[in-house]
Amino acid sequence: MEIIDKIVSLIEKSKKDEDCIYEVNAKINPPVKEESIEKLEELIQFSLPEDLKNIYRKHNGIQIEFKHKEFGFNSSKMKIASIDENIEMYQNKEKYAFFLSKLKENQVFLIFYQRKPELYYGYLIDDNFDSSKIYTYDLEEFQFNGDTINSVLNNILDRVAYYSN
Repeated sequence: MEIIDKIVSLIEKSKKDEDCIYEVNAKINPPVKEESIEKLEELIQFSLPEDLKNIYRKHNGIQIEFKHKEFGFNSSKMKIASIDENIEMYQNKEKYAFFLSKLKENQVFLIFYQRKPELYYGYLIDDNFDSSKIYTYDLEEFQFNGDTINSVLNNILDRVAYYSN
C-alpha cells in the first residue's frame, strides 16, 4: 500500500473511531483527469515528475483538519494542493507575483503540501536540478531541504496517525 493510500485509510478509520479524541474533517478529492495534468504541463512548459503525477492520479488534493472533540480547538491543518490550485496560481500570476518572482527563467514551482498559509513545500522544477527533491518556500526565499515526496508524505502520515489515535 502506498503512503497516500495509508493516509486516506487512517483518515477514514479515525472518522469511525468513537474513542478518538480528535474529530477528523477531511476533503479527499477524486483522481485528476490526465487532461488536467497535461493542461498544467502546457501552462508551465515542463513535464511533471512521475511521482507527483502518480499522487494526483490517486487523489487530486487532500485537505485535513483535526478538532479536539472535548475542547473544540483546531489542532492541525494539512493540505496537499490540487492540480487546479497549481493551475490557478500560474493563471493568476499577478496574485502570486511575490511568490513567483523568486523563480529563475528555467524554474517552475508547484505547491505540493501546505502546512501554514505562509509555508509551502513543493517541487521546484529546474532544468539544472533533480526535480524529485522537495524545496520549501516561506515567503522569503526558497530553501532546499533535500526531502523527497515520500518523506513529506511520511510526515503527513505520522501526523494523521498521531491525531487519529
